[in-house]
Amino acid sequence: MAYAYFTVHQAAGVLPIVNGGEQAAVFCWSLLLLAVTGPGAFALGSAISALFRGVPAPAGEHPVAYP
Repeated sequence: MAYAYFTVHQAAGVLPIVNGGEQAAVFCWSLLLLAVTGPGAFALGSAISALFRGVPAPAGEHPVAYP
């Protein structure tokens, strides 16, 4: 997304609000944040391991029953 921002949007202006590159900038920063901090609680592996450890599901969610 950084490549897309610099090659397509940068020619129209420096700031994303001026050159229409808001989405490219938001996606770039959000993916960088995810890459640096890691997925944490949103990871599929942590959800599966919580299921097998017997940790109760958060309120409002229905646990999956395996036969």
